[in-house]
Amino acid sequence: MNDDENDPTRPTRIRDEATALSAFCAEKQKQHAQIAAEFGYAKDAFDTVASNFTDVVDDPAFKNTQQSLVKFRKFADTRDLLQSGKESNLALFAYAAANTANTTVTSTSAFNMGPTSFPNSWAQTHKFVAPPPQTLITAVTDYAAKLTNLNPTLGELYGSIWPTFFGSVGEGERSALLLMRQLFDHLFEVIAPDSEVRDSTFFTSKDEPNTDQVHRLERINFAAAKVKDPIVRDLLLDGAEKMIAVYHKLNMLHTRDAIPRAAAQEALSATQAVIERWVDAIDCKRDRFELP
Repeated sequence: MNDDENDPTRPTRIRDEATALSAFCAEKQKQHAQIAAEFGYAKDAFDTVASNFTDVVDDPAFKNTQQSLVKFRKFADTRDLLQSGKESNLALFAYAAANTANTTVTSTSAFNMGPTSFPNSWAQTHKFVAPPPQTLITAVTDYAAKLTNLNPTLGELYGSIWPTFFGSVGEGERSALLLMRQLFDHLFEVIAPDSEVRDSTFFTSKDEPNTDQVHRLERINFAAAKVKDPIVRDLLLDGAEKMIAVYHKLNMLHTRDAIPRAAAQEALSATQAVIERWVDAIDCKRDRFELP
């Protein structure tokens, strides 16, 4: 059959090839997004290192730091970070390289192996580099799995927040704050549905025109009351107001100005800690949580 003749199987073959290419591109997209997020984390880590070593007097204890930075550059330049089926370990390597000075100076000061005044003073003023979030290292985490078990969208939201924060070239802070707020709201809509909250003693009727609107504090108190463990339940109820305050920090996403990266990261970390505390409390297996 020549190219000018009709081929009844050709549309099917084109469809199959396009489907295969779509899957191929989807896998490559995930790999590139993961690497982009890890490089974003590494950038922040080395920005902190640069800040720590601005206007600093040299000390022999810093030799290992310089060597670690050189090793990281060689690692990032030469390794095939997009090799399918393998974790890049880029974020972990960046964390180790960025914190070499912290470890060296702390140990030298503790064992009096170097100058006694400078390492101590440097250690008191420098900033530590936080370890990479678990969702930046692997998409499969305990919390993501538990949230997925409760509702698949919750697991997807949880796993996308830090990759968005570190992986976006622009406005990553704003996008990650929005995702975290959506995760918070969606979680409590799942474990404390509007209709059930309205039928509970935790709900109070509002003024017109939103008489049946459920407020976040009512939803939180309703959900906490269903936790079987009395100690955990009381802790959650006592912390309800603080949870709302933490949530409100996410609203910095509405500012028209640039969002300070450190402030956004702090708000994200605080809200994530709150959500994970609730995931632990309800266990997402429904064995310690009263659901209808």
